Amino acid sequence: MMMDISAVIFATHRIRLLPDEGKIPWDEPAFSQRMLENHLSQDHDWASRRLTVIEQQVTWITRQLPAGARILDLGCGPGFYTRLLAERGFHCTGVDFSPASITWARQQAQAANLNIDYIQQDIRTYHPTEPFDFIMMTFGELNVFSAADAQSLISHCAQWLKPDGKLLVEVHTFDEVKRQGMAQPGWQRCPHGLFLAVPHLLLTENAWDEEAQTSSTQFWAIAENGCTTRFGSQMKAWRDDEYISLLGDAGFTVLQRPDSHTWPVGETFAGKLFALLAKSLKPGGIILIGKPYWRQIPATEEIAHACGVSSVADFRPLPELVAFFDQLGYDVVEMVLADPQGWDRYEAAKWMTMRRWLEENPDDEFAQEVRTELTAAPKRHVTWTREYFGWGVFALIAR
Repeated sequence: MMMDISAVIFATHRIRLLPDEGKIPWDEPAFSQRMLENHLSQDHDWASRRLTVIEQQVTWITRQLPAGARILDLGCGPGFYTRLLAERGFHCTGVDFSPASITWARQQAQAANLNIDYIQQDIRTYHPTEPFDFIMMTFGELNVFSAADAQSLISHCAQWLKPDGKLLVEVHTFDEVKRQGMAQPGWQRCPHGLFLAVPHLLLTENAWDEEAQTSSTQFWAIAENGCTTRFGSQMKAWRDDEYISLLGDAGFTVLQRPDSHTWPVGETFAGKLFALLAKSLKPGGIILIGKPYWRQIPATEEIAHACGVSSVADFRPLPELVAFFDQLGYDVVEMVLADPQGWDRYEAAKWMTMRRWLEENPDDEFAQEVRTELTAAPKRHVTWTREYFGWGVFALIAR
């Protein structure tokens, strides 16, 4: 494809990814083969951590598990974790979208005579037939999904675990995702690389969406003949308390956040990644979920953005939300829906909190960010969110 360079030069900084640009093409065979080469490299940590780091993490995981536990690794890559865990007597299943990584993992398991079940599939559409004692999702995998997909994944994990089963998620800090979105554009010469196997120039541009708390990156790989291939990726930022709420809404209670000595993340990602170990709800327990829903579905993505979310797909209308709980295997046993006046008071209470915080912390590094939000939030509420959003609290019991 020949590209009009002026379209790049004069484009607005706000990145709008096309529907097929939201995620790197992990399942494309040639791309996945090039990605596998980076996974296997012991010269860097950016695709997979070095084995010395993974071995320390596996040692910590082993201490959390009963003997012979059934383990599910979502986004397993070439199977570094599952192989080490299987060697310790655990029964492992790995799911990944990359054909090259899954093929390599299967070959390694067969060569080592290890009975590991590897499945090539998007983890968002995967559904196991038997429960697990332990589910893991490492290396910031959760952040590459939209808020709605992340909520669905965590809810599914709750359904797939045995009573008292555990979930391990390793996630990016809010500041790291924002830093990536705020990074300056750049370019590099590539004799070959992840995006193209031939010599090319790689141009990169980033953007941070404060309202949606999402960083976006566009890549332009320009070959010698001028043919240009464009890729895009997004990452959702979550604050620490939002991760806790995300897990809690699915019926998990956080057991611990291991420190960097017990859960090393590698030098490249120090201070950028951290792990949370959570335990699933006991049978018969009640989950209380506070959840927004669309009172009126936005006609366009622009209206959804004006409401402060990244996409119309981030939320559901009320009938679909209740049906979604049913699909996840929960009975709705009680619900309380906010009326417009209650919604107004809820939002206005946040504005007062921000105002008081600004008065007490005028020189804080986040003061300007809070001031910007306080200025925009009331107008956004009365113009958009009051009309489009509803809010409810739902009591759920697993079947």
